[in-house]
Amino acid sequence: MESKWLFVLIIVSVVSVASYAATVSVTTVTYQAQYGLQYNITSNFSATDQGFTTVPATAAASAQPCTWATGGTCRNAQTVAHFRYSVLLTLNVVPGATTTYTVTVNWDQGSGSVLMCSLTVSVTTAAVVGQTMTIRCDTSSASFTTPLAVDVTVA
Repeated sequence: MESKWLFVLIIVSVVSVASYAATVSVTTVTYQAQYGLQYNITSNFSATDQGFTTVPATAAASAQPCTWATGGTCRNAQTVAHFRYSVLLTLNVVPGATTTYTVTVNWDQGSGSVLMCSLTVSVTTAAVVGQTMTIRCDTSSASFTTPLAVDVTVA
């Protein structure tokens, strides 16, 4: 009986040593594009970065100010094949009276901060906490250099 347990113990020891001695390869990840993001946003909102995408179709700019609507979009003029930057705003506090906020997006590709877009959003007292709206800014370019910085201000 003891030899049976001794045999099991030897097998477990051999497997443990083999597992411990196994090599593990680790590779680093190289990102194709990186950017820094900074928010300066009134506490009435929170923001979620949605990054850069290619504009799928030309679209006119939204009438200003954009009326706050859950699931809505407020955008500057969008040109097909340009890159655009999107940020999702979430309402944290319903204002006591209709309030217009200015959303400004600047970016810096290494040669100084440049305005990407400035849009206005009008939030009424009928809005509900937790509602979201997407802000889309055409970069006016089909390419850009990285790394870059994006500054989003809502005031």
